[in-house]
Amino acid sequence: NGTLRDAFAYLVKILGSLGQLQLMKSDPDMPDEAVTADYCLKELCIIGDRKTVTDRFHALHDEVGGFGTLLMIAHDWDDEAKWRASMRTLATDIVPKLP
Repeated sequence: NGTLRDAFAYLVKILGSLGQLQLMKSDPDMPDEAVTADYCLKELCIIGDRKTVTDRFHALHDEVGGFGTLLMIAHDWDDEAKWRASMRTLATDIVPKLP
């Protein structure tokens, strides 16, 4: 419920108007109506406390067979201190625990 959700709501609207929601789908057979901002936050983002984020990164690593680079995209800083703390936590507490 913030700027990130608003950004996904806008993106879903734009891609929907262009008939391109398949770009957001984890399953090509899912209906377009299922692609919502909340769906995008749940399926396309890794969000949560340290344990949740670490667990999801480990699962992603296992699913795709590893990765050499981790890219964090941070934009729409509605609360700069919160975003900076999140980036610091990722760099110091989570990434060092990845394989």
